[in-house]
Amino acid sequence: MTAEKLIDCIGMADDNYIAEAENYTPAKRAKIIPYISAAACFAVIALSVLLFMGVRNNIPTAPEVTGTAAEVTAFPDTSVTAPIPETGTDPALTEENPVTVTAPATESPSVMPTVTTAELSPIETVVSITETMENTSVTVSDMPEDVIVPRWEDLNEYERYTELKYKENIYQLSRERFEEKDLSFIENGLLFGADEYGDLISTKPCGYYKIGIPDISDDYMIAVCIGEGEYAGFYNRRYSPGTLGEYLKGTAFMSRYDFTDIKGVDSFDPEAGAAYSMHYLLPDTDGFVRGILSDDPGAGFVQSDELLVPSLTVTDGKLCLMQIYDNGYIRLGDMPAGYYYDIGGEAVKDISRFLDENARAEKVFYSSGGDVITPE
Repeated sequence: MTAEKLIDCIGMADDNYIAEAENYTPAKRAKIIPYISAAACFAVIALSVLLFMGVRNNIPTAPEVTGTAAEVTAFPDTSVTAPIPETGTDPALTEENPVTVTAPATESPSVMPTVTTAELSPIETVVSITETMENTSVTVSDMPEDVIVPRWEDLNEYERYTELKYKENIYQLSRERFEEKDLSFIENGLLFGADEYGDLISTKPCGYYKIGIPDISDDYMIAVCIGEGEYAGFYNRRYSPGTLGEYLKGTAFMSRYDFTDIKGVDSFDPEAGAAYSMHYLLPDTDGFVRGILSDDPGAGFVQSDELLVPSLTVTDGKLCLMQIYDNGYIRLGDMPAGYYYDIGGEAVKDISRFLDENARAEKVFYSSGGDVITPE
């Protein structure tokens, strides 16, 4: 657009300003730019040299690689055999059944090479392991001030390794534990450990196990030996089959939990000076919740970025097992934010109506730490 057309579009420009602009002559400036540019270039070069020397002198010595954890952070196509942990307790890790680790072949396969984050491919970088679920990097600086994030050196061996990769999905450590007699071996793999900054530090060979009792799909959860006779579940948070019925079957949801408590939205009572929620007491809370989940096994999976607040929450007294939303969505177990099954708005209204007519409502107060209290 020409200057004249621009002025016509804007309009209301004073004629004196237009005349002044037409007769404007730039002021002459001293020709010192070449000297300034030369000085600036010299300063940049000097600063770069100083920074390089300082960084090189402060590079920390890489930790010694031991047989208990291979320092591997990349996944090329060449495979070598990782060392069997000397103190390992996983019966799957034997010389007859070694774990195969994807890593560059070296002259000495007993020691895995250390690879920096910058050398990793965009697909299989450390980010895919340590940022995992929400596509967002959470570091110590992002945490609230009163949250203490343990350092790597302060964790024991089994607290350090909290993620694994199976069937191209990231699985995270859960609180659930299983007995060896209820498991069957699948294959060997690796556990991944990250420090408090989310940077991958180490990997640890392990065996992956199918959970048979209860019968849980390995697309959702597998077990790993984390101690002498102790097997922990690692779950895929992105597990989201097409219907509610498929989810309940794949996760063995009904057989893993007892539903004991239904509560409403958290609120604050200014007179009591404390937070509270309404709890709905039924003669058979467990049966009531199982009825909700069984009524519509064909309820479809939906994903939504909309910020939703649950109107009802079902727990086993400790864990949040189900959240119910006014728009007809429910969210189960450890499903991530934004993952729901749609049982319909009318079904949710029926649930609320049933509770109003049949449940005894009790107002329960909580401290800032979540403990039940009796306000003064």
